[in-house]
Parts: sequence; C-alpha cells; structure tokens
Amino acid sequence: MQKIDFDRHFQWGKKIATGSRGPVYRAVCTQAYTTKLGKQLRAGDEVAVKVFLLERMTTTQRAQLQSEFQVLQSVGHIDTCEELLDGFQTTDDLILVKTLCHLAPLAQAILSAGATSSITETIMADYMKDPFATVFALHERSIVHAGISVSDA
Repeated sequence: MQKIDFDRHFQWGKKIATGSRGPVYRAVCTQAYTTKLGKQLRAGDEVAVKVFLLERMTTTQRAQLQSEFQVLQSVGHIDTCEELLDGFQTTDDLILVKTLCHLAPLAQAILSAGATSSITETIMADYMKDPFATVFALHERSIVHAGISVSDA
C-alpha cells in the first residue's frame, strides 16, 4: 500500500501525541469506504492515525510493531478505543488507522463544572466506559497499555 491510498480516504489533522515509534494524528475520513479489515467508514468520521517511522526502527522494534499490530487485530472486535480500522504502508512508514477515543468532552465537562459544581457518577461513567473497556480487554490478554495519558484526549 502506498501513502497516496491513505490520502485518497483521509485528510490529515493535528498531531495529538508523540509515541516512542512515531507521532499520532487526528484525521477525517473524506469519503465513505470499506476498509481492508471490513470496517465501514463514513465521510466526516474522525480517526486516530498512528505513524510508525520504519527507518528509525531496529529489527527488534519492527518485531514489537508486528506484535502490536496482532494485538490490535485481536482486540478490534470489541469496539473500543483501540479498534484497528485500516493500515497503509510506504517505503518509510507504516500508518495504522484506529478509532479516535474522545476524552476531550470529559475534560471540558470538568473545567466547565468549576470548583463549586460536581459531575455526577453517571456522567463520569458514561465518559470513561470506552477507555476502561479497552484497558480491561488488553489486561484480559495479559497486555499492559503503557501509553495512556491526558494528552490522549
């Protein structure tokens, strides 16, 4: 696969994180299509795009990347924040398209509530359901997710 295939389906957005093997961006699907993994995406769907810079990786790191890819495929069916949607490869990069986990509304709700207000347990549970389901699914497979941070919002 070439990067041009990615550009045919998505518009790059801002960088939202920097991982140990490359950056993570927001992107927007520009047209409806069915991914190579059989997922239906619509125009306007937001996704997370994890770019692995292959030229910077050792053989061991590439093996770890293959392992991460297999993990993402194995947990994809549970419809959580870590669902793998598609993948593209160039000579320099591997691009994984994943669901975008929206934690920003939670941060906004906390900030707008202010010091005198409180957020109900029901509201908090609604916001945290998907991130916790993802971590739970990974832990069921004896996998620790080491990259969870506030910047993932």
